[in-house]
Amino acid sequence: MKRKLFCLFVCFTMVFVLVGCNSSNEEKNNANVGGEMETADENKNEVWPVVYEAKSKIKEANLFDKSVQIGDKTISIPISLADFIEKTGAQFEDQTLSEDFLMDPSYVKTISMYIEGNSFDISVENLTTEMVALKECTVNSISLGEGDNGVFFAKGITIGSTLTQLNESWGEAVVEDTTSDDLTYYYFEYPKDPFDFGMMGGSDNISSTGNAFTVKVDRNTSMITEIDYTFTDEFNKEETIVTAITFEDSTISYELPIALKEHNISMLGQVYASALKIDNATYTLDVHAPTMGLRVVDLDLTSEEIEKMTLTDELLISAIDSETYGNIEIINNNGKTGTVTGYYMEENEMRCEINFVSKGYGYSFYYNFSPYEQNTEITDAAINEMYSLVKDLAGTISLKK
Repeated sequence: MKRKLFCLFVCFTMVFVLVGCNSSNEEKNNANVGGEMETADENKNEVWPVVYEAKSKIKEANLFDKSVQIGDKTISIPISLADFIEKTGAQFEDQTLSEDFLMDPSYVKTISMYIEGNSFDISVENLTTEMVALKECTVNSISLGEGDNGVFFAKGITIGSTLTQLNESWGEAVVEDTTSDDLTYYYFEYPKDPFDFGMMGGSDNISSTGNAFTVKVDRNTSMITEIDYTFTDEFNKEETIVTAITFEDSTISYELPIALKEHNISMLGQVYASALKIDNATYTLDVHAPTMGLRVVDLDLTSEEIEKMTLTDELLISAIDSETYGNIEIINNNGKTGTVTGYYMEENEMRCEINFVSKGYGYSFYYNFSPYEQNTEITDAAINEMYSLVKDLAGTISLKK
């Protein structure tokens, strides 16, 4: 009898323990399920892509302050690609693209970027005369398309802003194109007719500096669907970069202020434009690099005879039209190559020529300078400043070895 009672006790104890274990496991499982559900609920509250808002810094920026907000970071532009990535946290959409990708001189590459799920495009240019890594090149434009978020321009304008907001924030556009299904608005810094820069004239203006916005608006919604912003550095004569131009048998190198190098306004040659302030007045300038060399020595001379010739100061000066240009000055002459400059005033514009002579040929650079405002008289200080820039450029011209 005692044995039977003991066996029953043991059986009941084991059943109790097993039931208790199952209950404990069920509670743990329920707790885990509840935890997973809670985490899932938390994930449901996360927004992807991240929706950014314009911060006060970009809202207070003026149209051509050269500021842009990427994500929640406001940066100054232009900027190297390496600095752009470091300061904004943006990444390449193409994961196979390396920051060490080799860029040829003057090459421009469009790159799709993203930040926290938001996409946009940038253009990157190699402004140097050497092959360099992509990360060392300059970001000189930012483009947004319909549905893109995370990039804001002056006054907080972005994709989805309304036409009313655009007009109130940026004012009247320089050029409006209403001939297509989209409304297109162009905003230029110091707009001028291309004819004023010695280019083929037309009905459309261009920016004197290269700082420009193109904005497209949907007619149905009156909302912005595309923004393209191109930009250049502020003019600084101390910040120069080497460039070069190649002819049939020689390559000529020279230095330009970076702001000029960034704004080539010609599709056919090297014509650069920019703007600068002197005595609180704005002046525009353009530089036309030579497209060919003109013979400055006797046509009967052979190339061997020219090679043996000594370049005299008289021959060097003869490379400039002395009947048109005054203030002629020899910048340098080593007997084989030399550079001479001159200028004249035409109404309220200063026209300059730089002539580089080598191997019997003269290569002419033309430098034009005038006040942006028509009612501004060009001052002696401005003329001196401008001619100093001309001579600085002239002193850097040489044959590239």
